[in-house]
Amino acid sequence: MTVQYRPAESREEVLQSLEVTQQAFERTPGEYFRRRLDLDPTLEPGDTFLARLNNRIVGVVQRFPHQMYVRGKPIRLAGIGNVGTHPDFRGEGYASGLMRYVLQTSLQQGFELAMLFTRIAPFFAGLGFRPVDRNEFYIQPVDEAPRGDVSRFSIENDLADVMALYEIFSPPRTGAVQRDAAYWRGQVEFARDDPDFFQVLRRQGRLLAYIRGCRAGNALRLMEYAYSDSFADMLQLASRVAHELGFSRLRLPLTPEELFQAPNPVPIGDDEEDRIMLHVLNPEALTERFSLWDDDPDSILDHLFGPGEFTYWQTDFF
Repeated sequence: MTVQYRPAESREEVLQSLEVTQQAFERTPGEYFRRRLDLDPTLEPGDTFLARLNNRIVGVVQRFPHQMYVRGKPIRLAGIGNVGTHPDFRGEGYASGLMRYVLQTSLQQGFELAMLFTRIAPFFAGLGFRPVDRNEFYIQPVDEAPRGDVSRFSIENDLADVMALYEIFSPPRTGAVQRDAAYWRGQVEFARDDPDFFQVLRRQGRLLAYIRGCRAGNALRLMEYAYSDSFADMLQLASRVAHELGFSRLRLPLTPEELFQAPNPVPIGDDEEDRIMLHVLNPEALTERFSLWDDDPDSILDHLFGPGEFTYWQTDFF
């Protein structure tokens, strides 16, 4: 029996593959996978890759194409997600074979970097992926009230201003994703932010800051944030939300500059259930793009994604 690796050729075939994905991730509701498929405008049928054995789908990998900002420059990112094998066919090497096919195909199609989230880092390390740290911290909410008007995010009233602030704030942060209006609208839908955790701060009508968060034990985890003038505006907004919802801590990624402004930051250790790993697909292109001296993949990652230099907003999950 010969296994065939190839992209899906139609939406119908992608929908068939969801049955395998749901069986591979039996603890995740099937609606989760279908929601992203229906709402993410960046996805095409060819971004779902299949391992087929005797005309049966036995393995699936999905690729989420993005432009990621690295040191202010957009590079083509292949986000890798939903890597699954049907339970009846595990242990036969289909997942690793399909992953190698996806990585090679992505390189041929012009992608420069691949990224994934995983709980099984050793498996993906064997395929050339390397962990990268996000430098998340716990800090205490501050007592200062935000100076301005706080409200829940509204697509109708706030999306245009939030998009504009994102385009100013996020590109300088290595790891942020380039977003257009169609992706923004779809992302807000498939991310399904709890309204209590997506709030904005305005002063005299001007957007000063926004936060998007979730619950993480006794902490309000900031999945994404932006501010126009000062870190303090964002911190005061997040602190007000934390106080109102009963959280005793904030959890958030901090750049070295923000770290100096944060009150008593406590670093968070490696979270093996939420590990980010990177794979350099095209070392020559990245070496030329960023004027690096060494095209070794590990050296490239060290130069471009050093400590405190990687902020991937969790709202762009895949």
